[in-house]
Amino acid sequence: MEGQPDYTVELQFSSSIPIQSVVAAAEAAGAAILQIYKSEVSDVGVLAPKVEPSFNSPMPSPSPTQASKWDVQLKSDNSPLTRADSAANQIICDELTVSPSFS
Repeated sequence: MEGQPDYTVELQFSSSIPIQSVVAAAEAAGAAILQIYKSEVSDVGVLAPKVEPSFNSPMPSPSPTQASKWDVQLKSDNSPLTRADSAANQIICDELTVSPSFS
């Protein structure tokens, strides 16, 4: 940008998170996702279709009833973000927050 000073700032930091903490955070996040989907699927009364992963076919969209129960929002890149995604992210961030040491 014209008129702006040209400078670079470098920061180095390190932190150590025990693998047990990472595994526990992942398990807690997975449990939260399952709890949300199980409660919402039972509210809807139907299960989402079983989908085998394939690089050649797109994922099917949930029915309008399922989508509204899953509270789907679109991110800026138009990819979906569900309430379960947000809950899992919050758990992982809370569990793995560390105070880095700067050098």
